[in-house]
Amino acid sequence: METLSKGKRGGPRSWLIYPEIQLRLLAVNLIAVLFVGFSALAGLLFAARKLRDLGLKGNLPADHPFFEFLALQNASFVGTVGVVLALAVVISIVGTLLVSHKLVGPLYRIRKDLTELDSGKAIQPIRIRDGDYLHELVQLINRCALKPAKQVARKRAPASKSARRRSA
Repeated sequence: METLSKGKRGGPRSWLIYPEIQLRLLAVNLIAVLFVGFSALAGLLFAARKLRDLGLKGNLPADHPFFEFLALQNASFVGTVGVVLALAVVISIVGTLLVSHKLVGPLYRIRKDLTELDSGKAIQPIRIRDGDYLHELVQLINRCALKPAKQVARKRAPASKSARRRSA
C-alpha cells in the first residue's frame, strides 16, 4: 500500500501525504457542502415556484410586475447561491487539506519511524511539528519504543561495572 504521493513538487498530487485518507476526507466534506448548497437552492426554487403558482391562481396576467419580480429574484438567488457554493467548495478543499496535513503528517512520520525501528535501525524519538495533531500519541509511542532500549542499557551498565571490578 503506497501512501506517499508521487506527484511533481507543487502539483496537486504533492498536496496529498496519505491520498487514501485525505481524498476520503475531501469527498465527505465536499458531499456535505454540496448537499447543503443544493438543498438551499432547491428550497429557494421551490418557494419561487409556489409564489408563481399563487400569482397564477390569483389570475394575475403573465406580464404582471409580480412575475417580473419573481424572475429577477430567482436569477439573483441562483447567482448568489452559485457564487457562495463555489466559494464554500474552495474553502472546504483548502481547509480540509490544511487540517488533514496536521493529522496525516504525524501518521506518516509515525509509520515511517516505526518501520525503521522494526527493520532494526537505531531507535530515535519520533518528532512532529508543533502545530500537528497526535502529540500525545507520539509521546506514548516514544516512551514505549525507547523503554526497551533504556532497559537494555541499564542491564548492560551493572554487568560492565562488575566485569571491571573483577578485572581490577
